[in-house]
Amino acid sequence: NPRAVSKTQRRESESEREMRPRATSTLRTAYAMFWRSMLLWLRDSASRTLLTILSVAMAILLGVGFSPYIQQGYVYEPPLPEPLNPWCPNLLDCTVPASVEGLEQLLFFLTVALGSVTGMVGARVFSGDILVIKREGNAGVSTLLQGVIKLLVDLIGVILYSSIFAGTWIPLGHPGEAQDWFALCISLGVAASGVGSAVSLAIDRDNSLLVATVLSLCFAAFCGVYPRYKSLNNAQWFWDLFYSRWAAEATYTLYTAHLDEQGQDIQRGADEIGFTIGRFGFDLGIMWVLGFAYRVIALIVLEYEVHGGVDLSKLGRRFQHYCCFASKSKETK
Repeated sequence: NPRAVSKTQRRESESEREMRPRATSTLRTAYAMFWRSMLLWLRDSASRTLLTILSVAMAILLGVGFSPYIQQGYVYEPPLPEPLNPWCPNLLDCTVPASVEGLEQLLFFLTVALGSVTGMVGARVFSGDILVIKREGNAGVSTLLQGVIKLLVDLIGVILYSSIFAGTWIPLGHPGEAQDWFALCISLGVAASGVGSAVSLAIDRDNSLLVATVLSLCFAAFCGVYPRYKSLNNAQWFWDLFYSRWAAEATYTLYTAHLDEQGQDIQRGADEIGFTIGRFGFDLGIMWVLGFAYRVIALIVLEYEVHGGVDLSKLGRRFQHYCCFASKSKETK
């Protein structure tokens, strides 16, 4: 019977539609969310302008202070060759670099400068959007998917501002190849923004810039310069959890690579701090791993905050209230 056959075919087609995998709808939802997040990012011209100015300003202010054009030389001078050590004056230690302190300061402040800018980008990922994420989660949209999309859009901004920083930094004459500086700045930016995205769950958008700057200073303290990484002994593993430690080692390798090509011993200077030179790619890879780990932590906390009913913003407000109270009490005294 042709009618019975047509009805059977119609039922089969309807059942196939109902049994289609949800991957297509998930991809459409992800695309729509990504496009919406991109439009919101593009419309926020004020923040883009501010972060662009900060990227250029940080690179100029830091780069000029350590530029060989202005300092009449590099901030790192290799130690005296070993055959000449017998002629070294008694009051001098010719086995260490002559101006290693300048390079040590650069290792610290480079992490602060670029880490604060890219940390600001990450600190605005989830701040102020928890209620929107909860509302869309109640409508059936995956919270994890929302978080991943926001982090992907955030990564575009991180790469942009890190490249602007590197593009301003390189013409100031610092040693090292341009592509290596771009790779270093982008890797550092990815790691620093990952920290910002994790703390963005507990702060509001108005205070995100301040919190990101403070966090960059705190993380820079673990770069391994002060205290010396080699003096930490069993505590070195804790310093390894901070991206600043790997950024400092990569910067040291990049900044002294030209001396190694000249046949000079640069490992002796690295031994004063406790760094291992010659593993530039490994250092960058660790920063990417840490940046990914920070973002995974942010997604776990986001899922727990949305579905677990824990409001981390209350903790952030209490911290901000304490800081304001402490500053006011100091002023009255």
